[in-house]
Amino acid sequence: MTRMIGRKKVEILANAYGSKKPELVALFGRRRVGKTYLIGSFFQGKIDFELTGLKDGTKEQQLRNFAYSLKDAQKRLSYRHRRLTGWRPFTN
Repeated sequence: MTRMIGRKKVEILANAYGSKKPELVALFGRRRVGKTYLIGSFFQGKIDFELTGLKDGTKEQQLRNFAYSLKDAQKRLSYRHRRLTGWRPFTN
């Protein structure tokens, strides 16, 4: 992994990833400051489900975006999980 600036942010990600329980990390900030790069670099292929919200999207658009992202994740995970019946596959 490339050296990251902002050790506190990396520490927060490491703690969430190492936790024994499901965790949610919401990362927000100004445009073009490297948020997506930080997440991609830190987790490098360890993410089963990822969602990026829509700027100024309506509730309906956000929910549709969530559903599409979840459907895509299910396709990618299908080789590991035959039938998704709850959140557990996304929280291990």
